Amino acid sequence: MKVASIIPFTILLLAGCQSTFQGVNPAENGVIHKAANAGDLEAVRDFLKNGVDVNSKYFLPGEKPPTHNLGTPLLFAVEGGNIQIVELLLEKGADVNAKNIVQVTPLLSGVDLNNYGIVKLLITHGADLNAQTETGTSPLHNAAIYGRNRILKLLVEHGANVNIRARYGKTPLDEAIKYKQTAVAQILRKHGAITGEQLDSEKQ
Repeated sequence: MKVASIIPFTILLLAGCQSTFQGVNPAENGVIHKAANAGDLEAVRDFLKNGVDVNSKYFLPGEKPPTHNLGTPLLFAVEGGNIQIVELLLEKGADVNAKNIVQVTPLLSGVDLNNYGIVKLLITHGADLNAQTETGTSPLHNAAIYGRNRILKLLVEHGANVNIRARYGKTPLDEAIKYKQTAVAQILRKHGAITGEQLDSEKQ
């Protein structure tokens, strides 16, 4: 079964944004986020020097009061695949585990986009390997679903819970089996992973 490609909704939102931010008000909602997503390292540096909060949240434009948190600059940088900006933001104190409105973390986004370098960098800076979205999805679940073998190994080697359960009790191994990710299933089993059904039977 072929899994559909992933396009983070923040990337869709920012489609068409220019990578030049000269003369833009640094306090404007989402400006540093757009620069981080577009890969404009100098603009991000300038915004931070001008006092923009490294952990500022980008809210859906026009909302009063603002309620839909689309994420921090770090999440936008990860979704743009900009490792230099990710590194800069982390050095400046970005919250590595900051979540958006649907509880997506930078680490989960890095896994989804199959960016090994960014995933490794986030882990080095203390990313929560078991952080879950509002549906209970963890980085390991998505690594299993999309066959991210190398990233999955990295997560497991750094202590990710191989039997973490998402909504309806699904474990990463359940997802690997469902999406016919044989190599992933082998890696997970090697590290003690079992299915949700097996976990339930062990409790009886």
